[in-house]
Amino acid sequence: MAATRTRSTRATRATVAAAVLLPAASGAIALTAGSSPAGAAVDETHSVTFTDTNAIDHTCTITATREYPYRDDNEVGRGGTSVSGDSSCTNAQVSIQATYTDPNGNNIASQFGFATATVERRFAPIGSNFKTFHDVTFFGCSANCNWHFERTK
Repeated sequence: MAATRTRSTRATRATVAAAVLLPAASGAIALTAGSSPAGAAVDETHSVTFTDTNAIDHTCTITATREYPYRDDNEVGRGGTSVSGDSSCTNAQVSIQATYTDPNGNNIASQFGFATATVERRFAPIGSNFKTFHDVTFFGCSANCNWHFERTK
């Protein structure tokens, strides 16, 4: 991470709006959230800063949603990624993916779900080890363009 960029994290109980599905970029900056105890916040919010092609910094809010079990169903999990802030912040591609072990013991890696600014997806059947991967790529960006977050249960 660049020495001038800062990251702050705060948990909220807000929900992420549902969205459509769309590709992710590699070379993301990784921030990992540790294991979440029972009753952990569904949403985890990160403040991130990127620099646009005009050398202007934009501070955006990225929300990484992980909910398991979802609606009291022990075989369903929900994940989502959203970005908010000024129009440069929301001019971004977001994605969500999950890995988990199904009830038969098979390891599953889901397909990525993509969108502009907000994406949400449900995953099933989950047996254990539910982990979500949240990626954001800012367009019109020259520095700190890619962000990656992981959340585990």
